[in-house]
Amino acid sequence: MEDVLNEWLAKAKKKIEEDEKAKEEIKGFDGVFQLDLTDGESYHIAIKSGEVGELVKGKVDDPRMTVTSDRETLTALMTGEMSPMNAFALRKIKLNGSFEDILRLRKFLKTD
Repeated sequence: MEDVLNEWLAKAKKKIEEDEKAKEEIKGFDGVFQLDLTDGESYHIAIKSGEVGELVKGKVDDPRMTVTSDRETLTALMTGEMSPMNAFALRKIKLNGSFEDILRLRKFLKTD
């Protein structure tokens, strides 16, 4: 799973570097984005002033946004096999964060 997450993160970073709109949207998000796998580990990524950090294994005390799902769903989302709306409608993914942050990070989260 860590390989899939690192591959997704590399694509997300590249997209932010190349897409000015995505870069502007992410600038307002200073905090930690956490991924909790219901059937495995947790990971987090620090984002500050538009700079995206590395994938780190483990949880943080107070993430700004958390995505909770299982490995299969997250893999399908990150490879483009499943849309975020479909995953949300099927209750296969849970988002914890402000609606503004979810909208702000939508380009970061979607790399296909």
